[in-house]
Parts: sequence; C-alpha cells; structure tokens
Amino acid sequence: MSTMLKNSRWVLLLCCALTLLLQLYLCFFFNEGDLLPSRGDHNPATIFKWRFDFPPEGFFSRDYWLGNGNLPVGLDPLSLMAWLPTHFFFSCSFGVWAVALILGVYRLCREVGLRREVAALAGLFLAWQGDYLGFVRPGHYGNAPQWALVPWMFWLALRAIRSEPDRAGFLGLSWRSWYAAALCGGAAGAIVSLAVDRGSLFTVLLAAMLGWEALRRNRAGEAGQCWQPLKALVVIVVVSVLIAAPMMASTWKLSGSDSILGDSDDPASRYAWATTYSFPPEEVITYVVPGFMGWATAHPGGPYWGRIGRVDSLQSGQEIPNFSLGTAVIGTIPFAFAMLGFFLLWLRRDRNGNAAMRRDLDVADPRAVHLAWFFAVAAIVTLLLSMGKYTPLHGLYYQLPYQENWRNPIKFLAPFNFCVVFVAAIGLQWVAALIARRNALPLPAPESDPGEMLREHNQRMHEQDEAKAAPGTAAPKRRELEPDSRDSEVIAAIKSYFLEAQPVMRFAMGLTGALVALFVAFLLPGSVALSGLLGAEGYSPEAIVAALANVRATLLMAGVQAAVMLSALHIGLYPERWRGLEITNPSIRQGLEWSLAPANRVAACLMLAGVAGMFQMAWVLQQNIQGSTWKELVDTNGMVELSKKDPVVHRVAILGGDNMGLRTDLLNYMFPSHGVATADTAAVSRTPRDYAAYNEAIKENPVRHYFLAGVKYVFGQREALDALMGSDMFQQQNKIVGSPYTFGLPQGPGLNPLLYHAVALEDFMAKVTLVPGIEVYEQEPVLLARLVDARWNPRSTALMLNREAARLPQEMLQSMRRVPVLIPGQTPPPPPSIAMPRGTKPKAAPTAPATGAPTPATAPEIPGATNPGATNATDTSVPQAEKPAESPAAPAATNEPIAPHAETNGAPVPDLSSTNAPAQGGGGGHGESNDFSPTVPASAPTTLPRPAATPGSLLPAPPPPPPASAAPAGTNAPSPGTGSLTATGATNAPAPPADTTPRLGDRTGAGKAKLLRFDQHVTAFEAETTAPTLAVVNDHFEDEWKATVNGQPVTIVRVNAIMIGIPLPAGKATVELRYAPNATPVWLGLGAWMALLAGGAAVLLAAGLRPYRSAPSGPGAASESVASGTLAASSKVAKKQKRR
Repeated sequence: MSTMLKNSRWVLLLCCALTLLLQLYLCFFFNEGDLLPSRGDHNPATIFKWRFDFPPEGFFSRDYWLGNGNLPVGLDPLSLMAWLPTHFFFSCSFGVWAVALILGVYRLCREVGLRREVAALAGLFLAWQGDYLGFVRPGHYGNAPQWALVPWMFWLALRAIRSEPDRAGFLGLSWRSWYAAALCGGAAGAIVSLAVDRGSLFTVLLAAMLGWEALRRNRAGEAGQCWQPLKALVVIVVVSVLIAAPMMASTWKLSGSDSILGDSDDPASRYAWATTYSFPPEEVITYVVPGFMGWATAHPGGPYWGRIGRVDSLQSGQEIPNFSLGTAVIGTIPFAFAMLGFFLLWLRRDRNGNAAMRRDLDVADPRAVHLAWFFAVAAIVTLLLSMGKYTPLHGLYYQLPYQENWRNPIKFLAPFNFCVVFVAAIGLQWVAALIARRNALPLPAPESDPGEMLREHNQRMHEQDEAKAAPGTAAPKRRELEPDSRDSEVIAAIKSYFLEAQPVMRFAMGLTGALVALFVAFLLPGSVALSGLLGAEGYSPEAIVAALANVRATLLMAGVQAAVMLSALHIGLYPERWRGLEITNPSIRQGLEWSLAPANRVAACLMLAGVAGMFQMAWVLQQNIQGSTWKELVDTNGMVELSKKDPVVHRVAILGGDNMGLRTDLLNYMFPSHGVATADTAAVSRTPRDYAAYNEAIKENPVRHYFLAGVKYVFGQREALDALMGSDMFQQQNKIVGSPYTFGLPQGPGLNPLLYHAVALEDFMAKVTLVPGIEVYEQEPVLLARLVDARWNPRSTALMLNREAARLPQEMLQSMRRVPVLIPGQTPPPPPSIAMPRGTKPKAAPTAPATGAPTPATAPEIPGATNPGATNATDTSVPQAEKPAESPAAPAATNEPIAPHAETNGAPVPDLSSTNAPAQGGGGGHGESNDFSPTVPASAPTTLPRPAATPGSLLPAPPPPPPASAAPAGTNAPSPGTGSLTATGATNAPAPPADTTPRLGDRTGAGKAKLLRFDQHVTAFEAETTAPTLAVVNDHFEDEWKATVNGQPVTIVRVNAIMIGIPLPAGKATVELRYAPNATPVWLGLGAWMALLAGGAAVLLAAGLRPYRSAPSGPGAASESVASGTLAASSKVAKKQKRR
C-alpha cells in the first residue's frame, strides 16, 4: 500500500472508483432508486429475439414491419460489440465502459512518457465529457463502448510503430508490432461497427496520426523507420474492414443510388439537410460555461436557446425554433488545462526538436511533443468542421464521396473532444512539472519561502544599483525577475521558477475574473438583453425566466470551478503561503498538511482540480439524462393487452401531435417488448428513398396507409381521434367497429395519467392478400398518385412499375394491361381497368344513388391503350375506372382448425383468406369476425356507424337506448338513423345514402390463403387459386427477402411502392418467404475476430512456455537455490528501474 501511494497509482484507482460509483448512481438510483435503461434507437426486447441459423443469415435486431424503425431491417445489422445478452448493458455497463476508457487513456499517455497523475486525470476528463453520457437519451448508447475502444486503438497503433531493432520480425516490424497492428485494426473495426459515421471519423484521425508520424520520421532523417507507420496502417485497414464488414455492407447499400437519404434531390436542399445540426461559433463558450445556452429543447429548468438544429422554415414568433438533445462539452477545468496546453505549444515552438518544450514538460520521449502538435492541429480542424454551414471548410469536406448522405456536422465534436483532452494532458504535464521543480528548489531550509527570499534579493540588488548610480540620476529600472550575473545559484533557480509559473497563475486568475464579471453582468444588463432576444424569438415568459435563471446558475458553477482550479494551482506552486493557515477542523487540517508534503503535492493538487471538474460534468449530464424506470418502459398496459388478446395478425398506429416522449417510449420499448407491431416510426433521421416517397404520398390519404399496413387499432388522444374520424376521407374509406377504449398512461411522479383512447377499424389488409390483377406504370409519381386514389381497391389490383412487371412470369402478363405514361403537367387520365384472368365477366355498371341509371363516362378514353390478353369487348359507356373485377369462383371457406406452430406459443394461427365475405361485424381483411362482445358491456352498442357530421367526444358515456330496428346483440350491423359516436348530448343524424363505390373491404375472390408460420424471419402460408395470382405481403420490400413456392425459388417484386409481391401459379401452393441477407460480411467479421483471438492465445502461450528446470539436489543445492533467488530478485529490480 505504501508503495502504491509513493508511485501515485492511487490516483488512477481513485479516478476509476469515483467514476464507476457515480455513473452507477446516475444509471441505477437517479430515478426513485429504480433501474434506468438507456433510451436507444433499438429496443431492449430485441435481445431476446435473436436467432443464429447455420449457415448464418446475418445478425439483425429489427422486426420488419411496414414503416417501423429508423432503417429497414436489411440496413441495420447487429454490431458484433454493441450488445450484451442481459439488461446489464442498459444500466451499469456505462460505468464499466467508463473505467475501460480511463485505463485506455492512461496507457496512451504513459506510452509517450507522461506522468501517472496526468494520465489518470486525462482519462477522468474523457470519461466525463458530454458525448459519453450526454447523448444516452436520444438513443446513442453505442457511444459508451465506442469511447472505451478509442484510446486503446490509438495506444495499440503507437505500440505497433515502436522501434524494436533487437527483435526478430518481418518486413522491418517485429512480430509483436504486427500483432499490435492487427489488434488495433480489430478495435477500429468494432468502433466503425458501433457507429459508422463517428467511427469513421476516429479511424481517419488514426490514419492521419500514422501519416503524421511517417512524415516526421522522414524529415528527421530516419529513412529506415519512416515506412513502419504505413505498414502498420495497411494491416489496420485490412483487419478493420473485415471486422466492420456487416455494417459497411449495410451502409454501402443505404448510401447507394436506390436509397438516397434526405428530403430532396436538389443540391441546395441536400446541403441544407446535411448541415442541419451545425455547431454555431458562439457556442464555443459552452466549453468554458457548460449549459450557458440551455440544456435540451423544452428542458423545464433551462430550455435550449442556441442555434443548433435550427430549422430555416421556423420563423421567429414560434415557441421552439431550435432543437438540441444534449451537450458535448468537457467541462470548465479540462478546457482550461487544454488552453494552457495550446499556450505552451505556441509559446515554446522551435525548430530544434522541441527541446525547450520537452524541458518544460519534463518529458524524455519526443513522441509526446509530436503527438501534442498533431492533436492540437486536429482539434482546430475538427472544431471548424463541426461548425458545418458556418465555415467554408465543411463545404470542401462535403465534396467527398457519399458525404451528402450524412448529416450532423456536430458529430465532429467527438474527435475534437478526444484531441482536446490530450492537449489538456499536456497542460496538466506542464503544471505537474512546475510543481515538481518547485519541490526541487535549492532552498536553505524546507520552510523557506522562495517568494520572500526573492523579494529580499531584489531589494538588495536595487540598493546596489542606486549606490552605483551617478549623483543626481535615478538608478536604471529593470524587471525584477530578469537573470543577473550577481545572482547566486539559489536565487537564479528561484527566478527561473517564478518566470515559468507566472503565466499559469495569471491565466487562472484571468479566467476566474472573467467568469465573475460575466455573472455580475447577467444580474441586470445582460438579463435585459437576453430577455429581449428570447422574446423576439417567440419564447414564452416562463421559458425566458427559466433561461435567465439557468444562465446565472451555469456562470456561478463555472466561476466556482475556476476558483477551485486557481486554489489548486496556488497550493501546488506556492505551498509556503498555506502552511500558516489556522484551521480548526482537524480533518481538513490534516488533509491540507498531507497535500502540502512534497511527495504528495503534485497528485493532490491535480486531483483537487480533477474531482471538481468531474462533479461539474455530473451536474451537467444530470440535466440531460431524463430518468425512466424499466417498468415504465416495458411494462404492459391496456393498449398492449387489447392488441395481444386479438388473435388476428394486425398492426397498431398512434396518432401524433400529443405527448411525443410517451409516443416514442411506446414505439421503441413497450410495443416491441410485447410483440405488438406498429405502422409508425418513433424517429427517422435517415429515410431511404422509397420510404420518403411513400410517406410523402400517403399524407394525402392516411386512412389508406392504415389499410395497407394492416392497422386494426388506432391510439391517440381524444381530439386527434375525433379529427380523424370526422374527416370525409375516413367516412368514405373505413369505419369504426366496437366502442372506444380509454387507457390512462403514467407520465411521471406527480403528474396525472395521460388519457389515450383507441378505436378499432372495420377493415384492414391481411398479412397475405391474394390479388387477381396488376396495374403497371412507367413513372413512379403516377403510381404514387394511384396509391392514394380512393377509387383504387388494393384487393383487386397491385400497383407496380414497368421494370418490376418485367420480372413476373410470362403467363401472368398475358392477361395484364399496361397503363400509358403520364407526362407531367397533363391532366391525369382515369385509372385503368382492373386486369382479370381470362374467362371472367365484368359486373354490371354501378348505378347512381338517386336514379339508378348507369354512371355516364366523365373522362376521355386513354389513347393507345391496349389489352393484349383480353378476349371480351369492353363497354366504353362506363369509365374503365368504375369497372370492378369479378374474380372466378373460389373454394368455399372452411373452419378447420389449424395446428399451432412452435413460434406462436401455442396460440391458434388465424386464417388469412382474402375471399371470405366479411361477417356481419365487419371482418378485418382476414375473413374473420371482429366481435368485440367479450370486451364491451352488453348495454353498449357494438357498432359505431360513420358519423354524418363532426363527431363529438370519444370518452365513453352512457349510450342512448338503441332504436327498435337495431340489430340483435352480438352483431355489428349499423343501426338505422344513427350518425354519431356514443357521446353525451350527441344529435342523431340520418344515415348517409348507400354508397355503391367499391370500398376497401370489397372482396375479389382471388383465392384462399392460410398462414402457417409468421415470425421475425419467416412468413409461410398455403394458397389455393384458380388462376395465376399475385400474393401481396404487407412488409417492406428488400432484396434480402427470398421466396419459394412449392420448394422452388421465385422472384419477388416490389408492389404498392414499398410492399412485397410473390407470383403464384394456379392451384395449391406452399409459399415460404424468408429474410436471408448475404452472410459473407458476417463470416468475414467473425473470421477476423476468431483470428485475432487465436493470435492472442498463441502469443500468450508462447510467452508462457519456459524451459522446465527441476529443483537442485545434492550438495550445494541450498546455496544454488539462494543464488538463483538473489538473481531473480535483482532482475526484478532491474526491470522496475528500466520501466521507471
């Protein structure tokens, strides 16, 4: 223990212990003593849904439902190091990763010869910078393991290029260097896998460091060693590519021409999207005063009012024009030491091998100075790049390939923080060297005050100068600290020490004074100016008051931090002025005396500043970590139970515009944890082109989206649901079945539950729908326009582009009709007729509600339209768009039981037939009755007819007595004469006239489908048709889907913009749709990891093989044993001295 205290290793242990305990506190006990999981882009339930098939099909963490998730599942492979198989990863692992981060920075700093105290403090600063825990809330919990690997990657790179001429190797590098380079490549690949954009920045920074070292060696005349960094770089690149192969493959696909990110293809719009989250230059002040411009958007105690995330379309006068989720600062004290490091590099720059700087730093290894220069330059470059659209440098960076597909220039603050922390380590090393030189001053007695000795010496020198001056003339003035030939050796050493310490103390005093002045200024005049600025931006008076209070609080905290740093420096540089203090508290007095001891002074002073900075960052991060208990996120509720009890395969939807935080938790955690599929996205930052086009088009008809996605239950607050159901669009295309349901969801301690309501839709598309015809289009805009056309029946035809139709079998295309190309700007022609198999006859033309006469044609005939497979004449008196198809006779529906599958937990799998007529209750697209009688009171009506006017409240209320002509109990037939939802005081309006327009629920008789298996990877069903048919699966189309029909592979096509179409022959067929992505990248990554582990085991095994020597026996054995023990002890001492 005494040895550990003497060599300052206790500083490293203390930093690790404090970090682990405090971050465990933030993760475990921050919110009412319950577990706080990180909020992430991936839900925690996915860790129980992984599968590993042999041969592997890839690692994925998404269920593929329509429109759910940030990316399609094919673009989101599971990182090999981002997950742990327990909930440990979502809680206390942050503290463990932080300890690994501290140890990595410690090894990196020690590699270049920095002091132990400095290395430990640098790790502490990096473990508490805002990018580590600050962005846990928006979902980037992969930051933790990524940050833990970054310093180890740089340390391994330095080990790989270390000169070892006495060791055997290959191509100028020892075998140990080659293995270090391979391990560095493994770390680089894992970093890229955890977050491809930020990981790529770190790896580019590593490559730049190796290139910098190669140029330095070349300029220094080390021709034989200048190629070593480049050789190591080649190994690092190869191994990292193998490790990151799964993520790189998905990123390459995402960045391809078929999936362009952003909202527009216009270059100006693309650049605006790519630079959305730029770091404004004025926010550099937040590195000195963290939180000065607020915390997160809409934070109750300090709303963000800076320019990060500002959207140009939001004008002044709106409540929140900016958007920020966290902070990436490092704290007042770490940034102050970084400024000292920059000052030293500029002050002591020279061309003589940086000898003066190495002397100031007391570092023998020249690599420390070279790395300091590299990280200083890299810090300036990355800071300018993080400013994005505010600096021209990012415009040059934007010209690189694929950079238009990545947004958020603020992500450059991650490598900036890493570089700044290393420069801060240089500042710490400078201060530690000054304190060490103070301890080594040749004073007459340990109690001597060098300042008093210097003042007395200067007074004597001044008196001598005055005595030597001519009569009547003043003595020449000179600086008291300038060296003089008359100074003794002791006084010269003291003068040199004071000359070096003065800049540090003046900087600390200036920083403290500036923060105090700012605090005083914002007590009145600054508050008035800021109030006017925020008022012009449209912030409410409450938000302005909170912002002003937060500004004063952050300035006060930063001022206290600067004062603590000034005190720590004063204790270390001028200890004599603290020895005479009279302190009554014995503990404080003993602690001060221990800190003033020469052996402890460096570590004590640095730890005082470091711990103060850690607690400031803990306070800062506490503002951005909004705690939620595990039970709140994944526990069940009424909405979950309502969906789980329904045996029909369906999805749910949540209307936006209300509590978005709760909506995000429902979509990211609660629903996925219980297997409830949704048709909504919680947050989409990078939207592929097909999703973007589909979402933009479907805005015109959201009810069509609910039908296509198979939505049965719609959740939302009362006003949002009333607005949806009161729209003409909803009344024309769907209706509600059953009474509304009400759920109270907790919002947090002290808050009233948020009331959510649910309605069940009458009709929705089945998981598998057999469609008898197709509509082929040349242009995507025309197809999207048809997608939202209320006259299109998705059960009659599937929409596809010409290039997709060309992939269908020829026998299916013989009876299909093509649609002519619509030139932009022309009046759109009427929709084409529904293609029907041969031998079918069209139904009679629909009649008008009033006269019963056939509807006259209102659109001109499409010129040049052909129907190559048609044999019957077409009645031109009726518009082709109004001619629904009559499908051939389908087999009768059967109610035979279906054997439960192993992956359905024994629950019966519903029949997915799209031909059975709906039950009187209005079956949902699956040929089954949606009877809600078990969950609805007997006195309540089971049908809510379409309202004729804007409906009233959705809150359940005592229903009016049913009319005499009401349908019997247990059926869902609408009651005549009712036209409003069940609400108190609602006026009954006459029922709307009969509508003969084909509704979404109309059946076409294409055949029968029965679901056999449905899980995350496989959808299997049986189909029975009388003619070639297209099976439409309402999941997102991906090339990785592979389909087989009766065991034979078939080509799938994209239909309805983003859905899957499977061509089926006539007759019975067993279809299996399996998600089978390319396993090659996964094999490469796994193989590289196995090779690295095998190489490490071989190295350890080789190091452990020692020649076995038996114990000596016979005369002299004891003396030989003693001699061998003495040699072993002496060798250990020699090794320790060599390490020192």
